[in-house]
Amino acid sequence: MSARSGMLTMIKIGSNTDPEFFHNLAGLEQARLSISQQYLENNHVAANGWRTAALPAGRISAEIVASGVYLDLRAGRLLRQCALDGAPRNYLVYFEKGDWISAKFLITEYQQQQADSDSKERFRLVMQSIGHVVHHTA
Repeated sequence: MSARSGMLTMIKIGSNTDPEFFHNLAGLEQARLSISQQYLENNHVAANGWRTAALPAGRISAEIVASGVYLDLRAGRLLRQCALDGAPRNYLVYFEKGDWISAKFLITEYQQQQADSDSKERFRLVMQSIGHVVHHTA
């Protein structure tokens, strides 16, 4: 799943309130969603040496690698602070075709990039899911 148009793809951050509201942070110019699943091996003699897996078990996680443009100075400061805090927050990421993913993510890598000729502040980040992930297909 990838993103192409920064106005059609968006990252939002949760308000940490009840009920939770999501605030726009940035338009995404590029985004990649990876879902990985680790399983527990369940080897025993009856399998005659073949690998077997205990399902459902193991760990499922999502990773988002994205780059984009902040909506404003406040949004840039907030996302940088979240990266520095090292604490997971709820995020909502919209993709170009209308799909979205929502989860508690930890920013594991953050890069602030210099403004281009258009004077817009750009960033690149990597986020890892913590806990349950909700994915909606348009």
